[in-house]
Amino acid sequence: MAGGYDNTASGDYATVGGGRYNEAITGNYATVGGGYGNQAITGSATIAGGYNNTASGQYAAVGGGSDQIASGSRATVGGGGTNTAAGDYATVGGGSDQIASGSRATVGGGDSNVAAGDYATVGGGRYNEAITGTNATVGGGRSNEASGDYATVAGDTTTRPAATAASPPGIGLGPTRPAASCGATTPPPTSRASGPTSSACGRAAGSALT
Repeated sequence: MAGGYDNTASGDYATVGGGRYNEAITGNYATVGGGYGNQAITGSATIAGGYNNTASGQYAAVGGGSDQIASGSRATVGGGGTNTAAGDYATVGGGSDQIASGSRATVGGGDSNVAAGDYATVGGGRYNEAITGTNATVGGGRSNEASGDYATVAGDTTTRPAATAASPPGIGLGPTRPAASCGATTPPPTSRASGPTSSACGRAAGSALT
């Protein structure tokens, strides 16, 4: 231990650089750089800093932030708050309340997104889910779901109809909302993809994850 207060390094070659109430325990080569209340509790797990973070997977890493968990083998949480990388090789880049639970699943950022399928990806946005299939992808937006193998939702979009020669300047160039058959009004309808097809009717924007 290099310094700090009330820190513990009990595994072989374990290291705590500083801070307070940090623990590098149980596993060999566990490391906590600093911060407060962090725990690196298995072999070669690493926490650079932050508050109340846990790296419990083999070779798992937390860069910083607060209340983060990297529990999968070689899982990584870069920063943010209350994020979880539970799948092996899973990654959460940042944001808040994100979950990457599939093997090699990735959530880049945003808020309350879930990548649960193997190799699933959610780039960002809010309340998006890439689940129940391999290689499912949601690029961003809000309340979108990709739920089949290789299913893709780019994100919330608007369409721009082409201007015609008869249109006065500026007419036909503004964003319009696509029509929805499910009766959705403002905000725009959400998008879902299941396998190779998609539907404009999703759960209501702003609904909590279930």
